[in-house]
Amino acid sequence: MTQKILEQGYTQNRELSWLQFNARVLAEAEDENVPLLERFKFLAIFTSNLDEFFMIRVGSLFDMVHTDEKAVDSRSGMTAGEQLAKIYEAVAPLYKERDKTYADIK
Repeated sequence: MTQKILEQGYTQNRELSWLQFNARVLAEAEDENVPLLERFKFLAIFTSNLDEFFMIRVGSLFDMVHTDEKAVDSRSGMTAGEQLAKIYEAVAPLYKERDKTYADIK
């Protein structure tokens, strides 16, 4: 599943590229060749990363929506609202995969 998330091609937007990076962290937790406790550590890192991502990056985008909702990011060509929609769309399967991975490891 994480491989499918990785293949979505998020390379034009800083936040979406970051989510792709964090999906690779989750993939390490799914890898059965990785020692068991290390897999749990990767799950913890993944979750901690997402917490920080929402506090900092998503929080900033949320603020931008309320201050200048028509401002467009020069690299991705998306407004803050469009970026948030893409982030929410990308994060939902990551959380489901994290929960499934945790259950499998446990």
